[in-house]
Amino acid sequence: MAIYAHLALQNHNILPGEFLQIPVRERAFIIASDLIISEQMKKGGETG
Repeated sequence: MAIYAHLALQNHNILPGEFLQIPVRERAFIIASDLIISEQMKKGGETG
């Protein structure tokens, strides 16, 4: 979970403590969003 808390800080300016207090479904959405962007970047595609 620490890596996702780090990514939340880096990509969304959400402090790790705040990230861990977000409801699970919302955290899952943030994590999924970051994973999708990461896959697009690996493929060299547009991210937004």
